[in-house]
Amino acid sequence: MNNLPVLLFDNSCGVCHWLVRFVIRHDATGRFRFAALDSRVGAAVRREYAVDPSLDSVVLIDDQRVFVRSGAVVQIVRRLGWPWRILAVAAIVPRRWRDAGYDAFAGRRAAIARRFGLVCPLPTIAERARFLDWADTPAIGSVT
Repeated sequence: MNNLPVLLFDNSCGVCHWLVRFVIRHDATGRFRFAALDSRVGAAVRREYAVDPSLDSVVLIDDQRVFVRSGAVVQIVRRLGWPWRILAVAAIVPRRWRDAGYDAFAGRRAAIARRFGLVCPLPTIAERARFLDWADTPAIGSVT
Protein backbone atom coordinates (compact mmCIF):
# COMPACT_ATOMS: atom_id res chain seq x y z
CA MET A 1 0.00 0.00 0.00
CA ASN A 2 1.27 3.46 -0.79
CA ASN A 3 1.59 6.29 1.73
CA LEU A 4 -1.76 7.88 0.93
CA PRO A 5 -4.44 7.68 3.62
CA VAL A 6 -6.89 4.82 3.06
CA LEU A 7 -10.41 5.03 4.43
CA LEU A 8 -12.10 1.67 4.95
CA PHE A 9 -15.87 1.91 5.22
CA ASP A 10 -18.90 -0.30 5.80
CA ASN A 11 -20.30 -0.89 2.32
CA SER A 12 -23.77 -1.63 3.72
CA CYS A 13 -24.10 1.67 5.56
CA GLY A 14 -25.66 4.76 4.01
CA VAL A 15 -23.96 7.01 6.57
CA CYS A 16 -20.57 5.51 5.67
CA HIS A 17 -21.26 6.12 1.99
CA TRP A 18 -22.21 9.70 2.85
CA LEU A 19 -18.88 10.08 4.70
CA VAL A 20 -16.98 8.83 1.65
CA ARG A 21 -18.81 11.30 -0.60
CA PHE A 22 -18.11 14.09 1.94
CA VAL A 23 -14.39 13.28 1.94
CA ILE A 24 -14.26 13.15 -1.86
CA ARG A 25 -15.98 16.54 -2.07
CA HIS A 26 -13.72 18.23 0.50
CA ASP A 27 -10.38 16.52 -0.11
CA ALA A 28 -8.93 19.25 -2.29
CA THR A 29 -5.66 17.39 -2.83
CA GLY A 30 -7.30 14.06 -3.74
CA ARG A 31 -5.10 12.23 -1.24
CA PHE A 32 -7.64 9.85 0.30
CA ARG A 33 -8.22 6.40 -1.15
CA PHE A 34 -11.20 4.22 -0.28
CA ALA A 35 -12.07 0.55 0.08
CA ALA A 36 -15.08 -1.26 1.47
CA LEU A 37 -14.37 -3.28 4.61
CA ASP A 38 -16.00 -6.35 3.04
CA SER A 39 -14.09 -6.23 -0.26
CA ARG A 40 -11.01 -8.31 -1.04
CA VAL A 41 -8.85 -5.17 -0.87
CA GLY A 42 -10.45 -4.11 2.42
CA ALA A 43 -9.90 -7.56 3.92
CA ALA A 44 -6.25 -7.58 2.77
CA VAL A 45 -5.65 -4.14 4.28
CA ARG A 46 -7.30 -5.21 7.55
CA ARG A 47 -5.07 -8.29 7.70
CA GLU A 48 -1.94 -6.28 6.90
CA TYR A 49 -2.67 -3.80 9.72
CA ALA A 50 -4.22 -6.30 12.17
CA VAL A 51 -7.62 -4.58 12.17
CA ASP A 52 -10.32 -6.65 13.86
CA PRO A 53 -12.16 -8.47 11.04
CA SER A 54 -15.51 -8.08 12.84
CA LEU A 55 -15.18 -4.28 12.97
CA ASP A 56 -17.90 -2.54 10.95
CA SER A 57 -16.74 0.98 11.73
CA VAL A 58 -14.86 3.55 9.72
CA VAL A 59 -11.12 2.84 9.70
CA LEU A 60 -8.39 5.21 8.56
CA ILE A 61 -4.89 3.99 7.80
CA ASP A 62 -2.31 6.71 7.35
CA ASP A 63 1.47 6.74 7.85
CA GLN A 64 1.36 3.09 8.95
CA ARG A 65 -1.04 4.01 11.78
CA VAL A 66 -4.56 2.69 12.25
CA PHE A 67 -7.36 4.91 13.51
CA VAL A 68 -10.84 3.54 14.25
CA ARG A 69 -14.21 4.95 15.25
CA SER A 70 -14.00 8.51 16.59
CA GLY A 71 -10.22 8.55 16.19
CA ALA A 72 -10.65 7.94 12.46
CA VAL A 73 -13.19 10.76 12.16
CA VAL A 74 -10.89 13.19 14.00
CA GLN A 75 -7.97 12.28 11.74
CA ILE A 76 -10.09 12.57 8.60
CA VAL A 77 -11.27 16.10 9.37
CA ARG A 78 -7.74 17.06 10.42
CA ARG A 79 -6.49 16.07 6.95
CA LEU A 80 -9.30 17.83 5.05
CA GLY A 81 -8.02 21.29 5.87
CA TRP A 82 -9.94 24.46 6.60
CA PRO A 83 -12.76 24.80 7.67
CA TRP A 84 -13.20 21.10 8.48
CA ARG A 85 -9.90 20.93 10.36
CA ILE A 86 -11.46 22.94 13.21
CA LEU A 87 -13.60 19.89 14.04
CA ALA A 88 -10.41 18.08 15.07
CA VAL A 89 -10.69 20.02 18.33
CA ALA A 90 -12.82 17.02 19.36
CA ALA A 91 -9.49 15.27 20.00
CA ILE A 92 -9.29 17.08 23.35
CA VAL A 93 -12.26 14.99 24.53
CA PRO A 94 -11.03 11.71 26.03
CA ARG A 95 -11.22 8.91 23.46
CA ARG A 96 -13.43 6.81 25.74
CA TRP A 97 -16.08 9.57 25.70
CA ARG A 98 -15.68 10.26 21.98
CA ASP A 99 -16.04 6.57 21.21
CA ALA A 100 -19.14 6.33 23.43
CA GLY A 101 -20.71 9.12 21.37
CA TYR A 102 -19.54 7.49 18.15
CA ASP A 103 -21.03 4.14 19.23
CA ALA A 104 -24.35 5.76 20.16
CA PHE A 105 -24.51 7.38 16.73
CA ALA A 106 -23.37 4.19 14.97
CA GLY A 107 -26.07 2.19 16.72
CA ARG A 108 -28.65 4.40 15.01
CA ARG A 109 -26.93 4.84 11.66
CA ALA A 110 -29.37 2.68 9.67
CA ALA A 111 -32.31 4.73 10.94
CA ILE A 112 -30.39 7.97 10.33
CA ALA A 113 -29.57 6.91 6.76
CA ARG A 114 -33.22 6.08 6.08
CA ARG A 115 -34.51 9.27 7.68
CA PHE A 116 -32.21 11.52 5.67
CA GLY A 117 -32.24 9.44 2.49
CA LEU A 118 -28.48 8.91 2.60
CA VAL A 119 -27.46 6.96 -0.45
CA CYS A 120 -24.26 6.93 -2.39
CA PRO A 121 -24.47 7.53 -6.12
CA LEU A 122 -22.00 5.66 -8.22
CA PRO A 123 -18.66 7.47 -8.28
CA THR A 124 -17.76 9.31 -11.44
CA ILE A 125 -15.11 7.81 -13.70
CA ALA A 126 -12.52 10.20 -12.24
CA GLU A 127 -13.51 9.26 -8.66
CA ARG A 128 -13.35 5.51 -9.34
CA ALA A 129 -9.55 5.69 -9.44
CA ARG A 130 -9.64 6.59 -5.74
CA PHE A 131 -11.51 3.39 -4.85
CA LEU A 132 -8.97 0.64 -4.38
CA ASP A 133 -11.69 -1.97 -4.75
CA TRP A 134 -13.90 -0.47 -7.45
CA ALA A 135 -13.88 -3.53 -9.70
CA ASP A 136 -14.16 -5.75 -6.61
CA THR A 137 -17.27 -4.07 -5.20
CA PRO A 138 -20.04 -3.97 -7.79
CA ALA A 139 -22.66 -3.17 -5.13
CA ILE A 140 -21.05 0.13 -4.19
CA GLY A 141 -23.53 2.93 -4.50
CA SER A 142 -26.55 0.66 -4.46
CA VAL A 143 -27.01 0.75 -0.70
CA THR A 144 -29.45 2.99 1.12
